[in-house]
Amino acid sequence: MFDSCRGRSRQLEAGAERFDGRSDYAAIGAVTNLASRLADEASAGQILIDQRLYSEVEDHVDAEPIGEFRLKGFRRPVAAFDIVAVRQTAPSTSRVAPGT
Repeated sequence: MFDSCRGRSRQLEAGAERFDGRSDYAAIGAVTNLASRLADEASAGQILIDQRLYSEVEDHVDAEPIGEFRLKGFRRPVAAFDIVAVRQTAPSTSRVAPGT
């Protein structure tokens, strides 16, 4: 049985599969396919993400655009970004007043 979850217009289905007395966990969908295809294009130690994910994390990472890839299963070329560093952020010192 698979559970479907949706986040920011991306669809991912994940869940336990049971077959012949075995149980495995699997994730399927376009997001999983995209992550796999970009991982295949990456060099050792390199993290590649697409434009949509970059727009969600750009305040937290340093990244370099590396061009577009034609990836199997995708009609259009996918713009990719190489994550070169994760920015360190100081813990928040602000506090929310009770009842707000």
